[in-house]
Amino acid sequence: MENIESIVIAGKFMPFMKFSAFSFFLTIFVISDISLAGVLYPPNGSVQFFGDVPTHGIIISKKGQVGIGTLNPASDLDVNGTISASSMIVNGGVSAKSIQVSGSVSAGVININGNQILSGYTLSLQALMSTLQSGGTIYFGNLPQAPARTAGVSKVYIRNPGVIKMAEIYSYSGVAGSNEPWSLYVSINNATDYLISTVSAATNERIFSNTTLNITVNSGDYVEIKGIQPTWKTNPATALFGGYLYVDNP
Repeated sequence: MENIESIVIAGKFMPFMKFSAFSFFLTIFVISDISLAGVLYPPNGSVQFFGDVPTHGIIISKKGQVGIGTLNPASDLDVNGTISASSMIVNGGVSAKSIQVSGSVSAGVININGNQILSGYTLSLQALMSTLQSGGTIYFGNLPQAPARTAGVSKVYIRNPGVIKMAEIYSYSGVAGSNEPWSLYVSINNATDYLISTVSAATNERIFSNTTLNITVNSGDYVEIKGIQPTWKTNPATALFGGYLYVDNP
């Protein structure tokens, strides 16, 4: 028996047996690698299609993983090179050392070097200095004015439909005031209120934060921040507000 490590044939491969003309001994060729016009079937159970060198081709491993430009695919599709496409739809995550985009990218969440980049948009919020009343209710949006005591004065309109996912409101008071529980809400169309958070702190700085909101909004809706003051022992005086809402794409 003769062992042949590999055969490269430019045309067709025909399996054959060889007989010695005089001794009539049977000679069988055992072939471990066969290359047929650029197709390689190595003994590890994979299939390789290559050009001038194997690393310039495609390999399908015995696990069904496809490698392009690599002989050892570690994923279902492992590409060592540049991918060019007129469009691409990815339902899961994308991991890459670098991505170059000449057009637009639409995605729920993008992570670059471990840093999350969001694909929606933010709505800026502010309110100028005021002294807050015990037991009162205030409303503010993004107008450069003190909080209003009635709804519908400082509206922030939704420009694109989406889902409000986060709210971050910062309050600073020249006089801290006492630590009774103070709540801020996202008010939609002066019809439905969603709690951002309740803060009980006797500090100059108070942060009302919520990263788990899930408020569906449509184009033309408006939002306001609604604050319900407790009955303070000492009112926070000369209070300022600033912050944002994050609206995710639907």
